[in-house]
Formats: sequence, C-alpha cells, structure tokens
Amino acid sequence: MKRRDFIANHFMRKDFIEDVMKSVAWTTLCSAVFTMSMAALKSGEYFQGVVVFIVFLWLSTISFMYVAVHVVIPLDSAMYPADPYWDEKANSLTGLDRFFEICKVFLVRKRIFYLSSIMGYVLYANEVTEYLAEKL
Repeated sequence: MKRRDFIANHFMRKDFIEDVMKSVAWTTLCSAVFTMSMAALKSGEYFQGVVVFIVFLWLSTISFMYVAVHVVIPLDSAMYPADPYWDEKANSLTGLDRFFEICKVFLVRKRIFYLSSIMGYVLYANEVTEYLAEKL
C-alpha cells in the first residue's frame, strides 16, 4: 500500500475529522481566555487577570496534549514510516525526484513533519488570539 493511501484512509475516518475540529475549538477557547486575561491586566484588575491567565495555561496545556495524542501521534502511526515501500520508491527514482523523495522520508522518519504540524497548531492559536485581541 502506498503512503498516500495510508494517509487518505486515516484522514477519511470520522473520528480523525472530529478530533481536528475539537482541536480547533480548543484553540479558539484558549485564545479567548488569553485575550480576556490580557484585557483584565490592561484594565488594572491584576488578581482577575492573573487567575484567568492561570486558567489559560491550564487549558492550553490540555489543548496541546489533546492535539498531540488525538491528531499528531495517530497520524504518525497511520503513515507507517518503517514500511519498506518508503525506501523502494526512492531507489527507483533518479535526479531531483529521488532527492525530494529522500527528503520526504527523512522529514517523516525524524519526526520533523510532526513537529512542524504542532508548530502550525501553535501559530494558528496565535493568529486567533491576535484577531480576538484586536476585536476586544
């Protein structure tokens, strides 16, 4: 079975789509709580701002763990990077195609792809936070 078939099968499962949507909801919730804490601190309500910021840290930790456990780690398992097909395809290509294929295999096997996925999630949360902060 080819890599894209592993990934497509994983993406089409209902629970994966639900997990991605839940992680987006967690991100929005964390961003709203962060914005509320910054607004309270700016208005001089330090106790309320600190308490809400502690709630934000707690929620963002849970959110990050949720994304790692339910989205990124299952995606890693679905791709089966130890499958011998990964190396077979690179061996059958030549030139730039072979170089790009070797780069893809390296990025997935060394978990760089998943690290960048998590960083994309964090950057998305940052954008939502900035948007909410502008509207407040």
